Amino acid sequence: MRAVLLSALLALLAAGCGGDADSPAVPLGRNVAVSRSLEPKAGFFGEPVVARVQLVVDRAQLDPALIRLEPRTFPYRPATALDVDRRDFERYTRLRYEVTLRCLYYPCLPKRVDVPNIPYRDQRVTRFKAWHVYYDDPATKQTRHLARVWWPKRETVSNLDLSDVRVASPETPGRVTLTPLPELTYGISPPLLAALLLLAAALLLVYPARLVLRRRASRRPPPPEPEAPLPPLERALLLVDWARDRVDGEDRRKALEALAFELDAAGREELAGSTRRLAWSLDSPSPDAADRLVEAVRDDG
Repeated sequence: MRAVLLSALLALLAAGCGGDADSPAVPLGRNVAVSRSLEPKAGFFGEPVVARVQLVVDRAQLDPALIRLEPRTFPYRPATALDVDRRDFERYTRLRYEVTLRCLYYPCLPKRVDVPNIPYRDQRVTRFKAWHVYYDDPATKQTRHLARVWWPKRETVSNLDLSDVRVASPETPGRVTLTPLPELTYGISPPLLAALLLLAAALLLVYPARLVLRRRASRRPPPPEPEAPLPPLERALLLVDWARDRVDGEDRRKALEALAFELDAAGREELAGSTRRLAWSLDSPSPDAADRLVEAVRDDG
């Protein structure tokens, strides 16, 4: 049963790498299998190209985390970062690398090619250098070269069709002349000029700003004197008044207990005892009882 499952796994990995269903995931005698794709293989100038490399690694022999792919894409340049996707299957690991390339430079411009029976054809054939797969061997502390990734040639053609060429220039269809612009010259360096202008603007704003600040300071009213803090007993009475209309009776109990504490501190033990008995009575203190107690404290004070 295990042999059947292993065969199915190898077939699945081989299919994911672009091989035949009967071929093994990793060739005999090797630790890694390589496949690649370049899409599209032919296209217009400036069109993005997606390069994919897929590795199948035998984890019994190599650690996939120590494998590196070194892309060499000149004259194309990466338009996206190199994306790496890892999938583990039993003893094998699939590493899939993907990057989008684009070339908008002179080395990729299509050039005139004479083709029989065709009025014109502008094209450019690009052959990428081989990419390299390396392995940082932890046993030897050295880098091993595992494989090379060879790429098919890519053909780039002009974006102009026959109708565009006939309308634009029948004599020189699809040709472009690149004339470099002359270098810019300045009477004064732009960064220096910008710095001088900013300095002059700052100096012009200093005097009006001082006048505005001085006028605002003279018209500003003096700050109000801070209010004297309420005595602790008065704050406790206000807390009882606030808790009078609270639905939860626990708030009134806590407010009355705080009032009893302040009465004890003020040496009014009799009122403190009455307040504490009301606070922790069996029934929840009523608002009317709390009002009568506050009036009694204020009349006694």
